[in-house]
Amino acid sequence: MRVRRLEIHGFKTFADRTILELTSGITAVVGPNGSGKSNIADAVAWVLGEQNVRNIRGSKSQDVIFSGSQKRKALGLAEVSLTLDNSSGRLPLDYSEITVTRRLYRSGESEYLINKTPCRLKDIVELFLDTGMGREAYSIIGQGEIDALLSARPEDRRSLFEEAAGIKKYQFRRKEATRRLENTEANLRRVNDIIAELSSQIEPLAEQAKLAEEYNELVSRLREIETGLLINDLRRWSEELERVRESKSVCAASIVECDEKIAAFEQEKEKIAELLKSLDKEIEEAHAGCSAASDAVQRTKSRLALLEERETSVSASVKRIASEIEQIENRIFEAEERLVRMKSEALGCSEREAKLAEDVDERSKSLEAIALEIESAARIVEDSKSVYLEFAREQASKRAELEALQVRIAELRSAEAKYSAEADALRNSLADKEKQAAEVRAELEEISLRIKDRKSRLSDAVKHRDQVQNALSELSRRLDKIERVYAEKSSRLDTLRELAEAYEGFFEGVRAVMSANKKGVLKGDYAVVADVISVPKGLETAVECALGSSVQDIISDTTDAAKEAIRFLRENRAGRATFLPLDGLRPSSGRVSDLNTQGVVGLGSELVSFDSRYEKAVQVLLGRAVIVDGIDNAVAYSRKASGWLRVVTLEGEVIVPTGAISGGVRSGRASNLLARRQEIDSLEEELSCLKSERGEVEKEMQSAEADLKRAEHEIEALEKADADDRLAMVETERQASFTEQEYGRIKAEIEVVSAELEDVILSIKNDLASAETLSAELSDYGVENTSLDDLVAEAQSKLDKLTKERAALNEELMELSVTLAAVRERRAGFEQSIMQLESSISDMKLRRAAGMEEMERQTAASAANSGERDELVQKLSSEESYLADAQNRLNILTEKRAEVSVRYSTIDSELKSLNHRRSEASESIRSCDVKEARLEVQIAQAAERLQEEYGMSAEEALARSEPAEVERGTAAEVARLRREIRAMGIVNTGAVQEYQRISERYEFLVSQRADLEDARAKLQEGISEIDKSTRDLFMGTFRSVSEYFDIMFKRLFGGGSTELTLTDPSNLTETGIEVIVQIPGKRLQNMTLLSGGERALTAVALLFALLMARPSPFVLLDEVDAPLDDANIERFADVLREFSHNTQFIVITHNRATMEAADTLYGVTMEEPGVSKLISVRLADESERRRIGSEVTASDSEPVSVS
Repeated sequence: MRVRRLEIHGFKTFADRTILELTSGITAVVGPNGSGKSNIADAVAWVLGEQNVRNIRGSKSQDVIFSGSQKRKALGLAEVSLTLDNSSGRLPLDYSEITVTRRLYRSGESEYLINKTPCRLKDIVELFLDTGMGREAYSIIGQGEIDALLSARPEDRRSLFEEAAGIKKYQFRRKEATRRLENTEANLRRVNDIIAELSSQIEPLAEQAKLAEEYNELVSRLREIETGLLINDLRRWSEELERVRESKSVCAASIVECDEKIAAFEQEKEKIAELLKSLDKEIEEAHAGCSAASDAVQRTKSRLALLEERETSVSASVKRIASEIEQIENRIFEAEERLVRMKSEALGCSEREAKLAEDVDERSKSLEAIALEIESAARIVEDSKSVYLEFAREQASKRAELEALQVRIAELRSAEAKYSAEADALRNSLADKEKQAAEVRAELEEISLRIKDRKSRLSDAVKHRDQVQNALSELSRRLDKIERVYAEKSSRLDTLRELAEAYEGFFEGVRAVMSANKKGVLKGDYAVVADVISVPKGLETAVECALGSSVQDIISDTTDAAKEAIRFLRENRAGRATFLPLDGLRPSSGRVSDLNTQGVVGLGSELVSFDSRYEKAVQVLLGRAVIVDGIDNAVAYSRKASGWLRVVTLEGEVIVPTGAISGGVRSGRASNLLARRQEIDSLEEELSCLKSERGEVEKEMQSAEADLKRAEHEIEALEKADADDRLAMVETERQASFTEQEYGRIKAEIEVVSAELEDVILSIKNDLASAETLSAELSDYGVENTSLDDLVAEAQSKLDKLTKERAALNEELMELSVTLAAVRERRAGFEQSIMQLESSISDMKLRRAAGMEEMERQTAASAANSGERDELVQKLSSEESYLADAQNRLNILTEKRAEVSVRYSTIDSELKSLNHRRSEASESIRSCDVKEARLEVQIAQAAERLQEEYGMSAEEALARSEPAEVERGTAAEVARLRREIRAMGIVNTGAVQEYQRISERYEFLVSQRADLEDARAKLQEGISEIDKSTRDLFMGTFRSVSEYFDIMFKRLFGGGSTELTLTDPSNLTETGIEVIVQIPGKRLQNMTLLSGGERALTAVALLFALLMARPSPFVLLDEVDAPLDDANIERFADVLREFSHNTQFIVITHNRATMEAADTLYGVTMEEPGVSKLISVRLADESERRRIGSEVTASDSEPVSVS
């Protein structure tokens, strides 16, 4: 592998593209000081990835770019390409030739390329690892760096040995493995933290998931039931709606039939009406004569009828009132009789209750007495049995027993005193328990009242919370709608902005110029016409047609800017564009006439709005464009007006001065360009309004959420207080129960103690008697034995008898208690009924008194009406006599008219009947309409609820083959389900999915942790293997370099000795390397005591030792021979020629001997100040090398001239 070519462009002083064709062997680069020779070495280091700009003699990265000279401008980029022959395949790429390129732009952007393919710096570094050509390798030794090989710290010198050992790639891999290990450790810690967090979440989520599943089951069951109910209602209402519509159809047919009959009767009625009208006209004169008398008679009769009606009404009222009073008295009598009976029955109930209570008390006492007798008899039986069993022993120890009996009597007397005191204490405790029970009952009542009151408050709080939740849901829907609209408009605005920024829709040349101006490639101020004018709504088409393609013209500040942009378009073949330079525009000075003509909207330049700086451009484009409302007015205006350039209608027709008219339909492209800015402004305003509205809704939501939180806190507090009270109630009830139990226990203990006391007294008497008769009992042992058997049998018989009596008494006492409770309940019912009867009797007596007062008032009014009636009867008699004569004259006409009127009345009656039937039918239709509307609303509501809540349409519900079964008790089950759902509170329905997700994530993370731990182990194992390999390689190379260094040192110095030592042999991965040399004729000494030449030659010996240990295909030496004298340079040149068989050398030098050793010579000059230029020659023979060397060394200030 060797370097074929080095290509430099814009790097430091190499402003022009410069190519160095490199051959095998030694290539020398010569030239005067400051000509740019070392820039070649910097270029090689830079292209191989050097990142420290100080190592290539710079202060910042842009310093490597050609910065200009007196005659040349600064360049915008620096580029270096290094081409290598890879036919040996040493580089790990499948190419026979590889070109590595690095570019840096003045903007700071940089590029790396391998064979013109973009890559990373890392790729280039990895490519040259362990090839001896890396940026940190010993293949490039710059000015002053040869001495740094020895003056560097031992730890820094180590890197040269690592490169020679070929372990750079291992170190790189170790570094990558270490980094991955650190990342793995960090990931492992993060995974462990997440697993710990998830572990604390899984158990609560499992409980929530279980609760959510129960909740979903309840909701599913409730949905099933409610769906069935809704479907049944929908089916029932649909059937009822069909029946209503059928009834409505029947009524409509009846109305049609009635209308036909009414029309026939109306025609006949009209004819009879005409006849009546004729008769009325004939009797009008006769009727006028008697009308006054008739009116008088009628008035009198009316008055008389009114009086009679009043009399009848008064009489009826009196009768009615009398009847009511009689009924009330009968009811009062019946009620009083019933009251007497009830009181009697209540008294009987009270007496029976008292008697039953006495019987209950008596039976209770008898039961207690029998209990005592049973207890005594049982004790006697037991005692007798015990005596019988111990009788044999007592016979042998009667004397001892007599003494024990005396002791027992003393103990019984002591027990008697003890039982008496205990009975008194128990009675005091019993009184305390009664008081405590009363306090507990009072506390229970108080807690019950609190619970009842809180239940009402809790119901109100829940209603309020539901209202707030509904309001919050509505606000949330509003916010979602606003967010959706906002997102749509925001997306549209972003799209329009992107189109505007990219100048989409514009010509290619316009886009190129505006893009270049935006990037700074074109300086100056450029603006497109479409962006600088604002068109009022409705004028877009007219202005578009008036501008035509000029809508895409570019306005520039100056003519030079326009020329620069045109040059840019031509050089980059980026299309064409029209420019309007503001300093070169000459708007027409002529005026457009007749702008006040009918139909003229105005001049285009006056109708649009724009920045005043663009006035010239707008005047040029629209200053003589007249906008007219229609084509007819446009044609008329164009014929009589002058000074205009084009006449444009609102619809887009255009008339030019030649008389040509254009019109039709255009694409919307230009219109979009004009309207784009307006739409952007409109969208920005709308988004601002939406943002404000969203803020208001969010504030309302925050307020509602706060209100909801307060309501929930209130409900929580009420529920907590309710739970506390219920717990207190349970505790109080338990306390009450305990108090009652204690009361019963103490009472039982008192009874037991009393019985015990009686037993003690009885025992004392018995023991005294036993003591007196003990001697006799001993003598009569046989007789006593028989009598003892009889006593036990008799006591056992008595005990059985008493037990049966107690059972009978218990049963009798239970029956009496039940009967007593029933009697008490009946007595309470009688007392309630008595109170109601007494209240009812009082009300009826008040009503009777009021009726009697009303009857007296009506009687007085009847007497007053009788006197007035007599007067009216006399007056009516005289008026009727006067009227009789006038009536006789009208009889004939009246009889005739009466006959016609009868027929008229008959028809009218028929019409009324028909109208009534029709009204009934109409009313039925209206009723059907109401029912139909109600049923339709109910059906719509049911269908809407089915659709919204259950996603089922009404057609799907009615299409079910079988009606939904609704079992008895379904309403109760719905209520139960709702209670259970409500009791579950707020349920996290997403807990099931969340639990599944968390569980899956937990399991995934556990597996990931295992993978990470496995990866960590593998990385640690890999690092260990890398460390072992690098140590072995390093030590092998160290020993080889030590040996070669000693050989090269002796060759270059003609003797002496060397030694390389490790500063820390125990740590081979980080140990430094010390260099110790002995110059011939001198003792071992520190490197700092050597002369400059000695240090340089020693460094050269070390460099060649490294090349012997691991040859590098390419080495660049920058004036490393400067400190050497002629003799040492000769030796240096000889070694250089020897190594050039395997290594390609580029040597930058001023020494003649080094130049003579070169196979190819490059000269670097500066014909133009600040710009380096390269001249090359292939040296064929020794004489040519010597001649060139002599010329170069003669004067370093003169440029090299070769031919």
